[in-house]
Amino acid sequence: MKLNLWLIANQLNNYDIEAKISAATERTISGPLPVVATGSVYVRNEGTDVICHSDQGTIIIHDMEEKEGFLLIQSIFNWYDSWLENVEEALRLADYRLFVHLCAQAFSNPVLLQDSNYLLLGMDCRGIPIRDIPEWHYIYEKEQSSVDDYLMMSEALQNPVRKYSDCVYRFSASGRDEAGKSYQTGGLHIKFRYFARDYGQLTVLAKKRPLNPGDVALLKLLAEKCSMIFAVAEREDASGVNMRIMNELLEYKDVPKEQLDYHYAVITRKSPDKANRLCLFLFHFDVVDGKNTGIELVKNTLTKQYPTIYNWIYHEDLLVIVYVPEPDVFARQIYSYLSIQGYSKELHIGVSLPFDDLRELPYYYEQAVFAIRQTGALGLSFFYSFACKYLLGNTDMRHKLLACEPACRRMWMEEPDKREFLCTLSVYLGLERATGLAARQMSIHRNTITYRIKYVKDRTGWDYEDAVLRDYLRLSIYYLSAWSEE
Repeated sequence: MKLNLWLIANQLNNYDIEAKISAATERTISGPLPVVATGSVYVRNEGTDVICHSDQGTIIIHDMEEKEGFLLIQSIFNWYDSWLENVEEALRLADYRLFVHLCAQAFSNPVLLQDSNYLLLGMDCRGIPIRDIPEWHYIYEKEQSSVDDYLMMSEALQNPVRKYSDCVYRFSASGRDEAGKSYQTGGLHIKFRYFARDYGQLTVLAKKRPLNPGDVALLKLLAEKCSMIFAVAEREDASGVNMRIMNELLEYKDVPKEQLDYHYAVITRKSPDKANRLCLFLFHFDVVDGKNTGIELVKNTLTKQYPTIYNWIYHEDLLVIVYVPEPDVFARQIYSYLSIQGYSKELHIGVSLPFDDLRELPYYYEQAVFAIRQTGALGLSFFYSFACKYLLGNTDMRHKLLACEPACRRMWMEEPDKREFLCTLSVYLGLERATGLAARQMSIHRNTITYRIKYVKDRTGWDYEDAVLRDYLRLSIYYLSAWSEE
């Protein structure tokens, strides 16, 4: 493993050293040598000190013999080689606790690992009491970033102090702890990104020592070596949804068993022994001649595709696809029907947000799967309950837009003159529904605030007493506003 001089200096904290190193982050040094050579560290004695020199600068280790200094520098290269192997193996085994411990060793600073939904996977504070890290205290207690903390970090990452690559950022942000005391936070942040999609993120805070170009180089290396491993461990991809098969099912056509089996395998991304028990509802339905066409579609699928469907049920895996304008109502009807037929023993049903365009199916498929995986329980799982987590973790703007609160998105898209009303609502909810504070912050009369809030409530029927809905609306308006600015 090649290093830069900063990475070497970072492992010499327990020694008396002087360092004069350039700001370069490239890893070009292969090891120590007793002579001057390109791509190496020239180690020599000068009086009672050891001089470690390369084209990136010089490190002086005081009171050390040349042989001891040479072996010390070589041991640092050996340590990084072993460290990288252990990091990769920890990710392969999904041992996130070990992964963050190894990262904290290398960075000598607190390290936080989260999945794409900002859910806590691992944390190592390097001996710092968690109460002394207010930016992480909420995550430690709840295992999830708060909306306010996410918005603070999102703003910091959208306007980083410096961007080193598509995945590595230096950030600085201000926040308030639970007691209301303000604090300043800063550090480095990396996205584990694979094929333009984020699967996890690592944050290193500058608490025990300043972060330097060596840490940047190490994060770039982690992004290069570990992103694919992380994606394999965490992947939930709906890109394999086959629209032709979806339409054939909708039209009551027979679909060959091998196509359904392949399609199912593509969707789940799981081996047969790890397949999810899944029932997904997405197609449009009407009542024709007293019959609910959605129910008829389910019956048709269960009978005409009997050998395949029976096999899935036998193995506790059932895939039914229905598209509805009111999925929560229809899902309960389907679930009731399946219960009567005896299929509910091991049945998971994911319910997405309502939608109008069949071309958007993959996005809403992902919502339904996300809901199932969040609950892990049998029966109905509604995406609406987990929309905030989904919005916080997804990096694709199209996914975010289609996951926004439906009435909010519709008003924003179809009535541009009402966007100001929704922005007012966001400020109002963010200030704990304090009309006076909202009026002062927006520099408008409080009666205007009251009128806009009442107008929106009358139009949508939203209950502002619902804490989950308040967070959902704030995030939805935030992303809709970001989309408009783009």
